[in-house]
Amino acid sequence: MTISKIAVIILISVVLLFLISACSNIVGSLYIKEKGLIEKEPIFFIIPEKNCTDADGDTYNLTRGGRGNRCGPADCNDNDTTVYSGALEICDLKDNDCDEVVDEDCVFVCTDNDNDGYGVGDLSGCTNKVKADCDDTNSSINPGAVEICNSLDDNCNSLTL
Repeated sequence: MTISKIAVIILISVVLLFLISACSNIVGSLYIKEKGLIEKEPIFFIIPEKNCTDADGDTYNLTRGGRGNRCGPADCNDNDTTVYSGALEICDLKDNDCDEVVDEDCVFVCTDNDNDGYGVGDLSGCTNKVKADCDDTNSSINPGAVEICNSLDDNCNSLTL
């Protein structure tokens, strides 16, 4: 065996030891307590805890397993696939990214084409945030209007006179 082959073998061995050490630092030692067997050597893959819960199937969960988090990343609402730690915040009146702030950096614009104070669609930017306009092309028809005898639903209650 030549010196260059020995050097290559040593180099490969050093690289492998480095990778093994790095993996064991990342994953750590898992302890298998079933049947009285305790394994203290690093295992280079994560075995999920049996009690991990991911109700919405977004790969984020509410359950934290034993030492550290063996269940995966945290989820502050396990019933909604758009809500989990690190999610993109979208303007939907929810805390999508689990930072305890709802819709940060969102600007809500009221769509009120007839300028009567009642909008359509997302009402969070409108003067009246509760009732939607049933005809956004006519300012005399809106939830605050008085119903008059004209065969139209003037006050958006689905009734006409």
